[in-house]
Amino acid sequence: MTIMKQLLIISTIINILFPHAVANVVTRDELRFVPRNAIDGFELNNWHSFFPYQSWAGGARSDLNFSVMFGRTVEIDKVDIILRAQWHDGHDTYWNKAVLEFSDGSEQIVELEKTNAVQTFELDEKKKSLWVHLKELEQPEKNLGFAALTELKVYGQDCKEPDQLLENDKIIDLAKK
Repeated sequence: MTIMKQLLIISTIINILFPHAVANVVTRDELRFVPRNAIDGFELNNWHSFFPYQSWAGGARSDLNFSVMFGRTVEIDKVDIILRAQWHDGHDTYWNKAVLEFSDGSEQIVELEKTNAVQTFELDEKKKSLWVHLKELEQPEKNLGFAALTELKVYGQDCKEPDQLLENDKIIDLAKK
């Protein structure tokens, strides 16, 4: 097998496996609420159910977090967040604040609004990162309700530098966050 054929196979495998999403909690372990739903490109957010209304949801909790792993180093310049917006029947609430954490250890606070529209956050500076971690999700109400993430879009490009590889223990630690 030629080196080009080997590289093509490796590239295909990486593109199938990544990006990959993980979260610390999934509501009732139901498929309609698994993390990968929030990176699948579907943005319908006025209801919760199966396709095409899937989202990532972790229930009414204060310790939720969500991560996207890229499988390689990327340079990120902006992030779009689309919250689930089933407010017409009182089902959903929303997060009004969150923190984006990057694999270099840097963080950016994002202020979220109660809207069904895309919320775009330009980063203070471009970040070279293996993953993005959405954490410290805060709700405006003291009594926690159901908030959910319909879509997280990360914009940027592949880095030209050699990739930093995630060791197995770091992947496990990230999944536990």
